Amino acid sequence: MSLHQRLKELRKELGYTQEQMGELCGIKKSAYSMIENGHSHLTKRNKQLLLDTLNLSESWLDEGEGEKFNSKRAVFENTDIKLKTAKKEFKMVPVINIDSIGDSSSFNSVGSILRYVPFQSVENDDIATVMVGDSMAPAIPAGAIILLRPVTGWRTFLEFGQTYLLVLKDGRRIVRMIRKSEGKRQTGFLLKCLNEESDTMEIPSEMISSLYIVRAVFYETAM
Repeated sequence: MSLHQRLKELRKELGYTQEQMGELCGIKKSAYSMIENGHSHLTKRNKQLLLDTLNLSESWLDEGEGEKFNSKRAVFENTDIKLKTAKKEFKMVPVINIDSIGDSSSFNSVGSILRYVPFQSVENDDIATVMVGDSMAPAIPAGAIILLRPVTGWRTFLEFGQTYLLVLKDGRRIVRMIRKSEGKRQTGFLLKCLNEESDTMEIPSEMISSLYIVRAVFYETAM
């Protein structure tokens, strides 16, 4: 299979048009179309854009050898905290810089896009962000990219024992496993860390602005 055929196959796998693929990677539509159709050579600049944006393996792009992507994808199974390599279809998800969001309850309209990362089983409202700190290690190490899905109606029903990103009304955003409060009134949540060196905390539900369930984790590993 030639380079342009590999690019075409990859684009279809990710669900993009040629125009969308070019826009994603910072390549003009006409230039990308010429490359994919085999009518133009891949310049050094455009090759680097493809490698960096899509996190592609250079050996796969050049020769079709080895893994397609540079990093293994780990799927985070919330119920028992296991990691496994995913081998299904991927869709590119924007990684949002949330440092500038403050106490906003939404990630969708604020914050710059740092990059795009492929995940499987993605829904339209899913976003991703970078895990800060090691409170959820080893399942979610610091620097990992977490796939987040907004949880609606959580004040009425919430599935305990799952891992969420909590947006608090004081502006904090923390990732924890949520369990039912052990207090007598049971009006709050117990936030559990997976790292034994980090403390478990309990907060009232009124402190929470919004919740995002952690659906998957992307992290770089040695090949």
